[in-house]
Amino acid sequence: MPHARAALFLVSMPLAVVIGVLVAVVGTHHSARADGASDAVLEMRGAPLASVLDHLAAIEGGEAHVDDSVTDTLDGSLVGEPGELMRLLIESHHLELFQDGDNYWFDRPGRTIVDFVPLQKSDIVLALRALAAPVAPGGTVQVEASERGLVLNGSRAYVRTSLARIALATGKAVEPPRFASGHGDEEKALPPISALAGRVVLLSPTEPAFAELDDGTRLSVGDTLEDGRQLATIERQRMVFRRAGEEAAFTLR
Repeated sequence: MPHARAALFLVSMPLAVVIGVLVAVVGTHHSARADGASDAVLEMRGAPLASVLDHLAAIEGGEAHVDDSVTDTLDGSLVGEPGELMRLLIESHHLELFQDGDNYWFDRPGRTIVDFVPLQKSDIVLALRALAAPVAPGGTVQVEASERGLVLNGSRAYVRTSLARIALATGKAVEPPRFASGHGDEEKALPPISALAGRVVLLSPTEPAFAELDDGTRLSVGDTLEDGRQLATIERQRMVFRRAGEEAAFTLR
């Protein structure tokens, strides 16, 4: 018999406005769903909403692209089907989602995207024809001043749809330049276990299991801390480390 689950978390918005939200997630009371996939389990202590969305998308086999304007943080617990939790967070944090295959784009409502698409002059004509008939709604396109490509200006849906049209028309994969901003771009030293207190903001045993620190550093099973302890397991509210046959546990408070 299915049981209702409730996850209580606090939503920290910009300007230090804190709103308490009680969310009930209804589903089967098991860690694994009927389709064989696992429920998402997250413990949050001031966790960036962007990191939570990134993890939920990863569980679904996708990649999250969260706009820099989304700076909300979360406290408490979330348990449930990843897609349902994403929809829940989108609604409660007033976000817009555009899904393009396995890519999830999260933006504030009304967010205008401006992307430069580098193209050869011969491809610019083909691209403009593709975008003109029928006219793609939600934005505009213009030739860059030095004719090195096109500038797309509009909603996320308009930009992503236009990129797909351009690719079909030119026969070339086109993507605007992207700047690396993902986790793990920069190697960071992992602190000793004694320095973890108050620094772990997000903990999830759901694959890909990880713990995130307050500076964005992520710990995964197999990582070794500064004191030589190796992360052996990640559980719902704690991590177990091993060193020279001895175990030490860190519990999230």
